[in-house]
Amino acid sequence: MHKSTKILVLMAFLCNLTYVAKANAATINASSCSQAAVQSAINSASNGDTVMVPAGSCTWGSTVIIPNTKGVEIIGAGVGNTLITGAASPKFIIRIASAASTFTRISGIEFHDGGQAIDIVQTTLWGSESIGRYRVDHCRFDEHRGFRIRGNAYGVIDNCTFYHDGDGLYGYIFSVSGRTGMSSADGNSIDVGFQCWKEPVQWGSAYFHYFEDNVIEFTQWAGTQNYADCVGGGKKCMRYNTIINGYSGLGGHDA
Repeated sequence: MHKSTKILVLMAFLCNLTYVAKANAATINASSCSQAAVQSAINSASNGDTVMVPAGSCTWGSTVIIPNTKGVEIIGAGVGNTLITGAASPKFIIRIASAASTFTRISGIEFHDGGQAIDIVQTTLWGSESIGRYRVDHCRFDEHRGFRIRGNAYGVIDNCTFYHDGDGLYGYIFSVSGRTGMSSADGNSIDVGFQCWKEPVQWGSAYFHYFEDNVIEFTQWAGTQNYADCVGGGKKCMRYNTIINGYSGLGGHDA
């Protein structure tokens, strides 16, 4: 079968799965934007459901967790309307424990302060094709490290705004790790990722992390700071982004 035909067949198959999932999905309205209300709505949701987070300003003192038994869409009332402020601890506001054949989306939420906003983890070892999918779109991140993405989960971060009031960023806003499972010959450092680097780079495919159509703004020149990183054989595609008072370098580990 010709490669382009295979891609079209795969896209049709994925679209069909999405249609079936949506047809059977429910919408659950969180009672407020509080951590407890959102977590309760996620707990009651089934795989494929949507959780609507209402307008409001809430501070979360603990992490909202999407378990690896389901994929859900968490949709806020829009940037400027649903505002979530993170505490100094824990490190993440939302953790997505991605599992095979799940899709998780976060959209329409503004995140402030705290450590890193979103942790997406798929703990599949190297060599396995258990895939989770994600999309984060139309969100705003103020004073945040942004994302940490680990393992065998692939997706896109698009149409988001990242804002930092200062001349530097206290960490990467987009950090990608490859899958684990190194042999003794590869050494002990997670920075190496030999096994993942040996895999072919599947440009333009669904087996990738895309960071596109975003705005990254510093109020002062941040020439000493990268905003993206890779560890352990992670691969990413960054395109069509607007960077104000900053730049995108090679990253500090796999590079």
